[in-house]
Amino acid sequence: YFGTSDYVMSTATLEHVEDLSSVYLQFHELLRLGGVMSHSIDLRCHGYKKPWNQEDLWNGHWLLTEDEWGTVTAGHEYSINRAPASQHLKLIVESGFEILSVQKRVFKNKLKWNDLAPRFQWMTLEDIECSGLHVIARKT
Repeated sequence: YFGTSDYVMSTATLEHVEDLSSVYLQFHELLRLGGVMSHSIDLRCHGYKKPWNQEDLWNGHWLLTEDEWGTVTAGHEYSINRAPASQHLKLIVESGFEILSVQKRVFKNKLKWNDLAPRFQWMTLEDIECSGLHVIARKT
C-alpha cells in the first residue's frame, strides 16, 4: 500500500518513537506524491526527570545523562525519545517532505544551559523553550 495515502496524522505519539528517522521515511513511503502529514508532538518530560530535583521542570528530561535516563526509565515498557523540535523538523526535511506549517508551544525556561546533559548541550534556547509543536508537511 505504499504511495497510496493522501494523509497521515498523529497526536502525542511521535515523542514515544525511538527510531524517528525510520518512521518519517515510512510516512514518506506511505504517502502519494503531494500527500500531507500532520503531527502534534508533545516535547514535555512526561514525568521523566530527575526525581531528586525538587523544582517542577517540564523540560527536566534534558538534564538527565544516559545513565540517569536508564535509571529513571527502568521497568517502563516504553518512555519518550527526548528529541527536541529542531530534530523532528530536520528529520522531516531529510525524509523528503516540504514543511508547510510549524506552530510551536513555548513555555518559560527554568533550565540552566550548563546543566543540560552532554547529549543535549547542542540545543538552542528555542529548542529548550519549545514544549510542543504541530507540524504540517507535504511529500515532495
